[in-house]
Amino acid sequence: MLSHEDMVRELNEEFEEYLGDMKPHVLQLQLKSERQRCALWIKKVVIRLTSQLALSRQLCECHC
Repeated sequence: MLSHEDMVRELNEEFEEYLGDMKPHVLQLQLKSERQRCALWIKKVVIRLTSQLALSRQLCECHC
Protein backbone atom coordinates (compact mmCIF):
# COMPACT_ATOMS: atom_id res chain seq x y z
CA MET A 1 0.00 0.00 0.00
CA LEU A 2 1.27 3.44 -0.92
CA SER A 3 1.89 6.06 1.73
CA HIS A 4 0.07 9.36 1.48
CA GLU A 5 3.18 11.12 0.16
CA ASP A 6 3.82 8.42 -2.46
CA MET A 7 0.21 8.60 -3.60
CA VAL A 8 0.36 12.40 -3.88
CA ARG A 9 3.63 12.19 -5.80
CA GLU A 10 2.18 9.60 -8.19
CA LEU A 11 -0.97 11.65 -8.80
CA ASN A 12 1.10 14.79 -9.32
CA GLU A 13 3.25 13.05 -11.93
CA GLU A 14 0.13 11.75 -13.69
CA PHE A 15 -1.42 15.24 -13.68
CA GLU A 16 1.80 16.75 -15.08
CA GLU A 17 1.65 14.19 -17.88
CA TYR A 18 -1.95 15.18 -18.69
CA LEU A 19 -0.96 18.85 -18.75
CA GLY A 20 1.86 18.05 -21.15
CA ASP A 21 -0.55 16.12 -23.36
CA MET A 22 -2.96 19.08 -23.49
CA LYS A 23 -0.36 21.70 -24.41
CA PRO A 24 -0.12 20.92 -28.16
CA HIS A 25 -3.92 21.01 -28.46
CA VAL A 26 -4.12 24.38 -26.75
CA LEU A 27 -1.34 25.83 -28.90
CA GLN A 28 -3.12 24.68 -32.09
CA LEU A 29 -6.24 26.70 -31.34
CA GLN A 30 -6.89 29.30 -34.03
CA LEU A 31 -7.80 32.29 -31.92
CA LYS A 32 -5.55 33.87 -29.35
CA SER A 33 -8.58 34.41 -27.11
CA GLU A 34 -9.30 30.65 -27.15
CA ARG A 35 -5.68 29.87 -26.22
CA GLN A 36 -5.83 32.42 -23.40
CA ARG A 37 -9.14 31.02 -22.12
CA CYS A 38 -7.71 27.49 -22.04
CA ALA A 39 -4.53 28.71 -20.33
CA LEU A 40 -6.61 30.51 -17.70
CA TRP A 41 -8.74 27.39 -17.12
CA ILE A 42 -5.61 25.25 -16.69
CA LYS A 43 -4.12 27.83 -14.32
CA LYS A 44 -7.29 27.80 -12.19
CA VAL A 45 -7.24 24.00 -12.01
CA VAL A 46 -3.59 23.98 -10.98
CA ILE A 47 -4.12 26.66 -8.31
CA ARG A 48 -7.13 24.83 -6.90
CA LEU A 49 -5.26 21.52 -6.78
CA THR A 50 -2.23 23.15 -5.18
CA SER A 51 -4.33 24.78 -2.46
CA GLN A 52 -6.20 21.53 -1.79
CA LEU A 53 -2.91 19.65 -1.56
CA ALA A 54 -1.55 22.18 0.93
CA LEU A 55 -4.71 21.87 3.03
CA SER A 56 -4.48 18.08 2.87
CA ARG A 57 -0.88 18.20 4.11
CA GLN A 58 -1.85 20.48 6.99
CA LEU A 59 -4.66 18.17 8.04
CA CYS A 60 -2.39 15.15 7.80
CA GLU A 61 0.25 16.84 9.98
CA CYS A 62 -2.36 17.68 12.58
CA HIS A 63 -3.65 14.12 12.78
CA CYS A 64 -0.29 12.36 12.64
